[in-house]
Amino acid sequence: LLLLNIEHSKRIADIFQDTVRRVAPELSAADMQARSYLFSHLLGASIRLAVVSEDSLARRILDEWKRVIRTAFLSPVAA
Repeated sequence: LLLLNIEHSKRIADIFQDTVRRVAPELSAADMQARSYLFSHLLGASIRLAVVSEDSLARRILDEWKRVIRTAFLSPVAA
C-alpha cells in the first residue's frame, strides 16, 4: 500500500510539475520536481487526515494546507 501511495504521489507530482512549468518557467526544474513530489505526498496525507477527523477540525486542516500551498509552493527556492 505504501508503494502504491508513493507511485501515485509521483504521478500526480509529474502532472502538477508540467502545469507549473507552463505558468512559472523561471522556476528551477530540479527544485520544482522535488517540491511537487513532496507537496503531492503531503496533500494526500492531509486529505486522509481530514477524512478521519471531526468536521470542524477537518475544515481547519484543509484551510491550513491551502495557506501552506499559497505561501510556499510557488515561492522562490532559497539558495
